[in-house]
Amino acid sequence: MRLRSYDAWAGAAAAFVVPLVAFLIAAHPGVDFWDSGEMQTVPYILGIAHPTGFPAFTLLGWLFSHAFPVGNVAWRMTVMCALAMALAAYFLYRAGRELDADPASAAGAALVFAFGPIVWTHASRTEVHAPATMFAGLLLWLAVRWRRAPDGRLLAWGGLIAGLAVANHTVAVLLLPGLLLLLISGIRAVRFRELALGILLFAVGLSLYAYLPIRSAIVYAERKDPTLALGIPPGRPFWDNDHPSTFAGFRTEVSGSEFAPGSSLAAILSPRTYAKLPDGYGSELVNEFGPVALALALGGLVALAVAEPLPAVGLLLAGFLSVPFALGYPAESDIERYFLPSFWIVALFAAVGTSRMVKMIEPRYAFARRAGGFVVLGFLAALTAYANRGIIEQRYDDGASRFIAEIRARTPPNAIVVASWNYATPLAYGAYVEHSLGDRIIVVGWPTDYESLYFRWLRSRPIFVVSTATIDLKGFVTRTLEHTSTPIVEVLR
Repeated sequence: MRLRSYDAWAGAAAAFVVPLVAFLIAAHPGVDFWDSGEMQTVPYILGIAHPTGFPAFTLLGWLFSHAFPVGNVAWRMTVMCALAMALAAYFLYRAGRELDADPASAAGAALVFAFGPIVWTHASRTEVHAPATMFAGLLLWLAVRWRRAPDGRLLAWGGLIAGLAVANHTVAVLLLPGLLLLLISGIRAVRFRELALGILLFAVGLSLYAYLPIRSAIVYAERKDPTLALGIPPGRPFWDNDHPSTFAGFRTEVSGSEFAPGSSLAAILSPRTYAKLPDGYGSELVNEFGPVALALALGGLVALAVAEPLPAVGLLLAGFLSVPFALGYPAESDIERYFLPSFWIVALFAAVGTSRMVKMIEPRYAFARRAGGFVVLGFLAALTAYANRGIIEQRYDDGASRFIAEIRARTPPNAIVVASWNYATPLAYGAYVEHSLGDRIIVVGWPTDYESLYFRWLRSRPIFVVSTATIDLKGFVTRTLEHTSTPIVEVLR
């Protein structure tokens, strides 16, 4: 009994601590470009992010970045995401144990999951999909625990967590069909009062979306967004994206209609989407796990499907619906992050398959039965970690910080800086979090988006444009600054 207790404790510790240490070692050191820079800015200032708003991430990020006063704000946000992905690995361990995997196999599977290139990369940067994977893992663990002992308390907690998951990222909606399948078997054991409580708590978690219109109204009333002083209508990124205090703005923000998610949902049912699976997903799956781990996962899936078909189908459905969604999502430039729930499920099946394999070892080889799963999967995880060790190099990437310093050095303190999204996000961090850009106003857009306003702006402020696109402004003379790492162009009369 003591040995089993020690094994369980050691397995749980390894499943959480080892991934967390790896994620922190590789953690990006500061502000980043693109969406990561936005998510390092918006929570700290209590702004509003791009659709679908991610209110749970914003509020959790605000709390963590203020309560954990270590290092710069951007790094704190990355630490929060590393913690979230490490918890996802821990929940994988717990789910594996609920599916009767031995502690060593469950812990080894958590490490195989953690050291895949896509998981490790997204766990060591500021990324909404890290908490999304954490919420998915927690829900799936509770669901497989429910399979063993249906309990109204699990349903209540599950309802709250599901609501928070959707408030973190609406991709969590794709988990719900599979979760419902996992819950069906024990639903008769639940009283109506407990079911109603679960639904109520789901609504409570989902109610975090109320943050968007409330905060939007406050931001606009207090004129927190500096771009309002330039005559730009409300609804610009960082402070008040889509201006959701209006009904139209709220609908646009929460639905993400500008990115046409409806077509991506329809793509889930399209045969053309599944024709993309081998190249669009299969190659990433092999690269993430390798053939041996995938073979073990397939064995685990078959074993579970033979013993309990409904849970097997429910897990597959919950984990993999986001894959065809991503493959049919033309507006997404990083579809791999939508694969994270499926990778979690694959690793879970690997835990089951490896555990079934080591249980075939004769009882006289007690140590091999106890530790064999960790030896096999731990070895595979170590090989994967070594192959992906280049990810650690991002800890030295200070390109975005140097870019902020370059803008500070090459433009006057009262400049208007028009920058495309990739470059605007670190500049927003510099302006609103670091407060290192003086009186400069950061405007997100392409060079021609605000062309009609340039003459008026030039009466009081100089204008600089940052973009890799060709700059052709009618009626204006432009001057490209020399010796800059990124094209910086001054707009002249």
